[in-house]
Amino acid sequence: MDARLSLRALGFIVCLLVPGWAHALPSVALDLTGLDGDSFAALDGVALEKSATVRLVQDGFAVVARTASPDVVLRVGLRPEPRVLVLSSHGPGGDATSDVPWADEPLVELHLELVQKLVELTRATATAKLVIMPPAPPPPRERPWHLSLGGGGLVREGGFDPLGLLGVRWGLRYRVALEAGFSGRTSATLSVFEAQLSAGGALALPLTTSLELEFAVLIGALVHHFWLADRATFEPEGTRFNALVTVPVTLWLAVNEAVRVGLRFALGWGQARAHLDGEQTLWTRGAPRAEFGLTVAFAP
Repeated sequence: MDARLSLRALGFIVCLLVPGWAHALPSVALDLTGLDGDSFAALDGVALEKSATVRLVQDGFAVVARTASPDVVLRVGLRPEPRVLVLSSHGPGGDATSDVPWADEPLVELHLELVQKLVELTRATATAKLVIMPPAPPPPRERPWHLSLGGGGLVREGGFDPLGLLGVRWGLRYRVALEAGFSGRTSATLSVFEAQLSAGGALALPLTTSLELEFAVLIGALVHHFWLADRATFEPEGTRFNALVTVPVTLWLAVNEAVRVGLRFALGWGQARAHLDGEQTLWTRGAPRAEFGLTVAFAP
């Protein structure tokens, strides 16, 4: 046991004589206290510790005492029945163990096997294992172009008309907006078809990761076409044009990065129109207008 203490003292002396040596290399301590006195003597623990120390130093490790806070601690223990030497290592790379049967083989052969196993355990636990994290998923691609198709209604003084809309948006927060709308009404005496085309700018305000509120101001023109069932009237068919201003507000819900669904409401101003048959009003609509409906947008 005095020899074992001498080996540990030698480790301290080397660390003092070569400044920084124990810090430059991974440090290892060999602990044989798991063996009782008789087993230590039968194994010739002093010779084993000396052989292990030499081999570890040759392999680039600094062998130090257990009290020197080593990077790796090697332990040798004994399991009696059947007689097996249990080797274990604890270090930055985790824990590792290995069993070596101890029969009647010569101590030289047993020491060679034990030293080899101790070196392997040291290598396995001396370096922290590199944890490779999977790459983060790429952020959703922002698509500036959106094509939309929607339907709803158009309310004006005098009546309600169905409304279909086609739209184009370009931009992320600040957008260029283009809309085309189609509406009409047919009766036994008069048919009316209206087409509107407007362009302008829009501002998108994100509310959550999937909700967005868009404000737009659009200026354009409305084409009003009519034809009467009575072809003998003074003007049985005609077309009128007028300016149109619309302020739509749309609440968008992103289904995925390519598809959005929107709830649209718009206020606007056009021109009042009426069609009369003598004193009978066949069709009339006021200048103020309100549009509402659902729309679906697709990003190419």
